[in-house]
Amino acid sequence: MGDARRLPANFPVEDLIDMLGLGIVVVRANGEIVYANERFREFFSLREEDLQKNIEEVFKFLFPDYSPVSPPIRLGVVRGEDVFVWRAEEGRRIFQRFSIPLPEGGAVVAFRETQEPIVLDEKLLRADRLSLIGQMAAGTAHEIRNPLTAIRGFLQLLLPSLEGKGLEQEANYVRLILKEVDRIGSLIDQFLLLGKPREVNYKKIDPLDVLRELLPVIESETLLRDTELVLSLPDSLPPVIADPDLLKQVFLNVVRNALEAMERGGTLTISAEYDPEKRQIHFAFADTGPGIPPYLLDRIFDPFFTTKPEGTGLGLSVCQRLLQDIGGNIRLTSKGRGTTAHIYLPTVGGA
Repeated sequence: MGDARRLPANFPVEDLIDMLGLGIVVVRANGEIVYANERFREFFSLREEDLQKNIEEVFKFLFPDYSPVSPPIRLGVVRGEDVFVWRAEEGRRIFQRFSIPLPEGGAVVAFRETQEPIVLDEKLLRADRLSLIGQMAAGTAHEIRNPLTAIRGFLQLLLPSLEGKGLEQEANYVRLILKEVDRIGSLIDQFLLLGKPREVNYKKIDPLDVLRELLPVIESETLLRDTELVLSLPDSLPPVIADPDLLKQVFLNVVRNALEAMERGGTLTISAEYDPEKRQIHFAFADTGPGIPPYLLDRIFDPFFTTKPEGTGLGLSVCQRLLQDIGGNIRLTSKGRGTTAHIYLPTVGGA
């Protein structure tokens, strides 16, 4: 007796795909294109010879994570359905994108163009804004950094001369300028993280190892702020696919946000657990600060929005941007006093 779950051997799969208006591409984890149908080529204006190239080479004019088949998708980190916006010469095209990881590595990705008016949710609009900011920053970073480095260098040479001549007020002015120059440099670094540089080292990692490497830094900062650190971590967690340095940046940003929100004598609690049903890891960073008013929670991830007098309003935007790249997510909860940052990371293959 045949298996009722299987399609007949002569079932016209290609015809069905064509009827549904799907553009299909199959890629390996290394970016090799195994298969692409004609509609996929039409959607993204590709030639037959383009399919002999690596997917990264085909879309090399884009930041990797704005490609129709981004690294997290072809590595099997991101799965399921989302909305993909393509800016073609003839204007903006909106696709429903479906990605399915392959057991041996790689993914099948399907695109269906929607002609119906579609409401882009706030998360997608925010990601679009971050994308624009990041691309602008990446294009201008070196032009800003070069003169900034020269200014800093000359100021450092000037400072000892002013101190030696007893011009303390002028020396204080120079120190203040140096501090602001460093602040601009830090802002540029945050901008670049929004655009995320091309050289990203995605690999299978243990997120606990990443956090443990940061613990000496976190412990020293809590001591400096007279804050108690409480850890509630399991012995092990399943692996995730991420860039360890960028994940460190996320953890550090969240920890510093929590510490800056508290007065001396507060408590920072860091916990982690694995949810096998959702196939994801949940990190929680809970502080005992004053909390965030409900009417501000929806705006907290907007670029440049900050409640701190000297904040840039980019820290949490950067965290959200970096986590979205690996299929993760971040959200904040605040009830009365205290705020908890929840970080969710998908595990490799649902391990």
